[in-house]
Amino acid sequence: MQQNVMLPEKTLGKLEDLPEPAWLENTVFYQIFPDRFFNGDPTNDPSPVRPWGEKPELFNFFGGDLAGIRKKIPYLEDLGVNALYLNPIFDAPSNHKYDTRDYLRISPDFGDFRTYLNMLKDLHRAGIKLILDGVFNHTGDQFWAFRDLMRRGKGSPYQQWYNCHFPVTQFPKPNYECWWGLETLPKLNFADQEVVRYILRVVAFWTLTGIDGWRLDVPNEVRADFWPIFRRLVKTLNPEAYIVGEIWDDAAFWLQGDKFDSVMNYPLRDLIISFFAKKEMNADRFDQGLTGLRARYSEKVTRSMFNLLGSHDTQRFLTICHGERRRMLLALLFLFTYPGVPVIYYGDEIGMTGEKDPDCRKTMIWDEAQWDKELY
Repeated sequence: MQQNVMLPEKTLGKLEDLPEPAWLENTVFYQIFPDRFFNGDPTNDPSPVRPWGEKPELFNFFGGDLAGIRKKIPYLEDLGVNALYLNPIFDAPSNHKYDTRDYLRISPDFGDFRTYLNMLKDLHRAGIKLILDGVFNHTGDQFWAFRDLMRRGKGSPYQQWYNCHFPVTQFPKPNYECWWGLETLPKLNFADQEVVRYILRVVAFWTLTGIDGWRLDVPNEVRADFWPIFRRLVKTLNPEAYIVGEIWDDAAFWLQGDKFDSVMNYPLRDLIISFFAKKEMNADRFDQGLTGLRARYSEKVTRSMFNLLGSHDTQRFLTICHGERRRMLLALLFLFTYPGVPVIYYGDEIGMTGEKDPDCRKTMIWDEAQWDKELY
């Protein structure tokens, strides 16, 4: 652990209970959905790109990119956040990038490798850490290995990379294993050692660029015995890396010290919604729920948890509050004083609203006249 971290007085004498990594103790995360944050380089816009501020749909693009994030670092500094979690940035055809086409390339509509390195350098110069979204359970159907399998069938050297029947067909129903049955998201076969080796090479490549950790997409759908290997690799390359799993319920199995440091704390979010946003429970029940959550994990894990009010997969918190600002302010006050790492979903700080995907993925509002100044 770092020896020079400035600790609040309450933690002195309890170093064994510090979050892991130790830099989390004074960290506020900010989540960015890159296509919707800021368009810093119109020359890399996908075609067609929709006007900024138009209603988001499942398949439309708005031109947000890594250059845009870099240009808005002063905004992040003013906001007081000191860590970013980016939704996927690797090459993929969709706006969300969870359908990877090339794990070793930045998506061209976000920039290129130089753009990425410049952003990372400037973030670190500003004291802002960066974790990337690792989508390793499945690829997109345009991923090179899957395309080879579709083309060559049993003659493909990648036939063991996926669980499929031959000939491989996508329609009317895919005859290979995919995420949620979606033909565009074929599931990787982690029983194949070539798959494991390839993904570990990808992880090593990006970790060695200097990132500060990983958020892992649907890790519970990957063979559990892969994650200790992943952890050993990442922690060897960067002992201070932060590993967060997307687990929606009880995560005790994943937080034994051999897999993840933390998970997205959706059970805490559920309690916060019930108490602050919907007023469905009284203070005693809320306290009992919190006590139950803390009992699941060690103090170290509790203080490492990724505590969020919303994400790209949920309704905006202010929408759940029916626009009642005071409820959100109280929830934010609680979030920033409760053990764990507080996370802001882009735009929540200025009062953005939205229903579930895709409405929760609106473009960031940069006209300050439209900001809710009582929240900001």
